[in-house]
Amino acid sequence: MLKFLMMLSVFWLKLGSLFLGVRAALAQSEGDVPGEGTIPIELENPLEVGSFEEILDVVASFLFTISIPLLTVIILLGGFFILTAAGNPDRLRRGKQIILWGVVGFVIILVAGGVSTLVSNILGGEEDGGSSSCYDECIAELGNTPSECRAACGLSSP
Repeated sequence: MLKFLMMLSVFWLKLGSLFLGVRAALAQSEGDVPGEGTIPIELENPLEVGSFEEILDVVASFLFTISIPLLTVIILLGGFFILTAAGNPDRLRRGKQIILWGVVGFVIILVAGGVSTLVSNILGGEEDGGSSSCYDECIAELGNTPSECRAACGLSSP
């Protein structure tokens, strides 16, 4: 189980370094000036987000949403180990550890969401308390992007 957790943490670190390593690429050479013989190309944003903070919000929301059913599966797996132990103390201990670490992981996800919201509010995310609930309700509706919800709730863009 420890090996699995270490592999999972390495995966998340590599995924994070992938996003942090992205650099802007410009397609203009030194002599090209927009409007002088060049054709401007506009690309649509496939992610429907406007900033890195919004990407993190979407990823965090997805991870929180998937963590609830995942916790259920982990508890069922631990219960299966306990029920099928048949007097084997190693299987009984393994089942208890699976449940314990599943709950610890879920608590970490809950605390991380609270800490990120707290830091965002301390650093000047939202001035009034009502805007947060407006934003949360807007995000909960299907099809709304974070930038649309910020505009609808009167929040400043990052």
